[in-house]
Amino acid sequence: MADKQIIRPMTISDKSAVMQLLRNTPEFKPNEIVVAEEVIDTYLHSPADSGYDIQIAMIDSEIIGYICFGPTPLTDGAWDIYWTAVSQNHQRMGVGKALLSYVEKQIIRPMAGLY
Repeated sequence: MADKQIIRPMTISDKSAVMQLLRNTPEFKPNEIVVAEEVIDTYLHSPADSGYDIQIAMIDSEIIGYICFGPTPLTDGAWDIYWTAVSQNHQRMGVGKALLSYVEKQIIRPMAGLY
């Protein structure tokens, strides 16, 4: 993992960089990018009400990764990871692992009081 990497919530000012990251990720088809943008817009409009949590990974001021997750509707304790991407220049550096680790901690935290 890079030395100065941080993970933080996505903001409106991050949208163009995240969309470019998705367009530069060959695994995402154009129709999937359209849906990802709809999800991003829903989150950015009202994060608390969207049903999604979107986090970005950064090194210095560069967005190098993105993950979107949330509780699975109509379930108790199930979660989905909807989208995740890491820039091609930063793959195999632990960025994806750090994003997944962040999600795991967020999922476990609300459930910790249940056991």
